[in-house]
Amino acid sequence: MNNDSIVLSELFIKDLSENGLDNKIKQERIMEKANKAREILEILNSGQDIYDNNNDEKYITEEILNLLHFKQYAFMTMSVFNEWHSPIFLIDNNRFSDNMYLQIANECKKLNELANGELFEITICDLLMRKAKYDETKIQQIYDICWKIIGKEWLECGLLKSLKTEPI
Repeated sequence: MNNDSIVLSELFIKDLSENGLDNKIKQERIMEKANKAREILEILNSGQDIYDNNNDEKYITEEILNLLHFKQYAFMTMSVFNEWHSPIFLIDNNRFSDNMYLQIANECKKLNELANGELFEITICDLLMRKAKYDETKIQQIYDICWKIIGKEWLECGLLKSLKTEPI
């Protein structure tokens, strides 16, 4: 096992002991949802259309929530990476190799590009319009409700400390 793997394992165990198994399981579920959205965005980015006018309400809601989990995850990842050299993270982060730093930097760049790109906006707008049945007054309501759900889930598992503002 290389040093980066050892550091990651130690940090995982530390997080697990500080936050508990239940929170870790909830966090993993959120990450699975975010990764589903990322996979969809990457497929769409390759030029494939995977939605095929699926107007099932439950499916559309799930996809909206997954996209918002992804957006929040990308924002959180970028925020943490931007603090890489802060005293809070410095001791642990200095233990990683330069290669790991570069891998994390590249991952943050990809996440940021997907979460803040035109494809994300088009995809979420399309889903919101279909969910609201093209009623513009409902689109903002649905969007706000979905963000509240995301914020609550992130708060409950310890990924956010408070809901003073929108999740991102």
